[in-house]
Amino acid sequence: MNWTNETLAAHGLHPSVNRVPIPDSLQDVASILGEQAKLRPNAEALVGRFDRLTFSQLDSATNSAAAFLESLGIAPASRVAACTANHTDLIVAFFAVQKLGAIWVSINPITTASEKKHLLDTSGVAVFLGDDDSVSQVRTIESELPLLVATIDMEPGNEASGWVRGLKEFDGALPPEVNVDPWAPAGIAFTSGTTGFPKGVVHSQHNMMVVAR
Repeated sequence: MNWTNETLAAHGLHPSVNRVPIPDSLQDVASILGEQAKLRPNAEALVGRFDRLTFSQLDSATNSAAAFLESLGIAPASRVAACTANHTDLIVAFFAVQKLGAIWVSINPITTASEKKHLLDTSGVAVFLGDDDSVSQVRTIESELPLLVATIDMEPGNEASGWVRGLKEFDGALPPEVNVDPWAPAGIAFTSGTTGFPKGVVHSQHNMMVVAR
């Protein structure tokens, strides 16, 4: 994906006149994990209700997840939505999306099926990851979402879920060969408290990294 000023604008970003790198800092989100996996591979990175991951394990899991998502057609600028409780697989999925240069869309599990339809349709989601309840809702509206190509169950703690099976299928995958543009879109967050439908706000890699920095 060649992120020109025109393509950035078409994806909801206002291009900067001067693309100045963040001083003394990593430039894209996925590089945070890569750096920690090299500096302290055996240190604990995540502790969840069902598992614990070191930075090395987390990095490997995100490579498997990226290969799985890539097999579903996810590429730079593709949109992947997640709608589930906060658990380790959610973080794995997030970093996998960032490694692919794709765009993360977070959806609150308490939204109704009609609200999910609006959010998925508006953001142009290609792959939906969700807990059992969310997946059941989305499968009733899949025919109304022409851009959605896959709905994957990601119920926390379910070793037979489509997500876990996908990671096992691509276990040991190498990191994706994607050169992530720091100025490219990285996520879409939906506003609340406005009149009418929620509005999608696009965040760039640079935006996220400046805030983290």
